Amino acid sequence: MSAPTALMGSKIMIVGLGNITHPLTRHSIGMRALDKIMAGQLAWSRDTKISALSARVPAQGDRPELIFVKPKAPMNLNGRTVSRAAKREGLCDVHGLPTNVILVHDELDLAPGRVKYSLGGSARGHKGVSSCTDRYSKGQALFHRVRIGIGRNPDVDVSDFVLGRFTAGEEELVLSALRNEALPILRTLCRFPEP
Repeated sequence: MSAPTALMGSKIMIVGLGNITHPLTRHSIGMRALDKIMAGQLAWSRDTKISALSARVPAQGDRPELIFVKPKAPMNLNGRTVSRAAKREGLCDVHGLPTNVILVHDELDLAPGRVKYSLGGSARGHKGVSSCTDRYSKGQALFHRVRIGIGRNPDVDVSDFVLGRFTAGEEELVLSALRNEALPILRTLCRFPEP
């Protein structure tokens, strides 16, 4: 795992992966994270050109413009929204690969309350991440990823588990991790100061 460093450029896009029709499930914690981390500071609007809800925070001082995105497509089609948005916002390099795009998503292989940052790496079976990376030549799209632990339950089918809600104890751990771990990672990547 690499440590996050400040991203350069005038724009950064932060995408909360999930199923917008199932907002309170474990699988949609990436979308919920954007609201929790930004503590009600975002004004979401429909963005029909990329099939998403989006919000913008203008550049200020050293901080670049921040574009927040919640895809409206099912999880396994989130990549279509991400690639369209990256292209529209000019967040692709000369080879058409995404730059300055951060994916915030659930991670089965991390316990609830754990958060990790990675640059690129395997999707580990995550359909939303695969949907994003598969839009580009295999292995060439290096998305910045904020992976939020949801854990596993070996007694429950993975699909049923990720589409279920957190227990009260898990919810408390996850919300604490968003404040204490995910927010500092995003502050570093996006160059925004402590409140």
